[in-house]
Amino acid sequence: VVLLTGNLGRTHGIDDLRALALALGRDPGFVLLVVGYGAEHAGFERWCTDEGLGQVRFSPFGSRAASKEVYGACDLALVPLKRGMEGISVPSRLYNILAAGRPVVGVTSSGSELGRVILEEQVGWVVEPGDTRTLVENIRAAAKNRESLRAMGARARTAAEERYGFDRIIGAYDRLISELVRARNPHSASDG
Repeated sequence: VVLLTGNLGRTHGIDDLRALALALGRDPGFVLLVVGYGAEHAGFERWCTDEGLGQVRFSPFGSRAASKEVYGACDLALVPLKRGMEGISVPSRLYNILAAGRPVVGVTSSGSELGRVILEEQVGWVVEPGDTRTLVENIRAAAKNRESLRAMGARARTAAEERYGFDRIIGAYDRLISELVRARNPHSASDG
């Protein structure tokens, strides 16, 4: 099960998603599960129906509590970005995927925040937008190597807990704000 969840909007690489759906949408070994909303969602759903892509399934976005079950049901999560959107759109869904302990395929440049996190944490694959052949090959290879998927999922969960958890991020913001205050007012005896 390859999951795409959240907003499917104008920055999210619909052409790559269509190519993936054509490659896997009739293959009984795969399900592409699209859970969400957004400007491109309804059109993509209609297009998949018109193409007869029965292995592409759609579900509305549910409650926050239900999202845990959705992430838990997938083997691999997909985060597609259109070329040039790397600095404009930062998909926060990545951190939900990491917290769920799932590997991820990011359709993005390796220098984007999404690409850097995936590569640094070794939690999946980064595929350049438009390289749908590599996208499909990576997903097919992942399906054949369950142990690798489990290892990436474990690293994803560890990254979420150790690097991207609430306390860690709040601490980083606190340090940043304190540094900025000290830089602006170097004679202040206060740390905050």
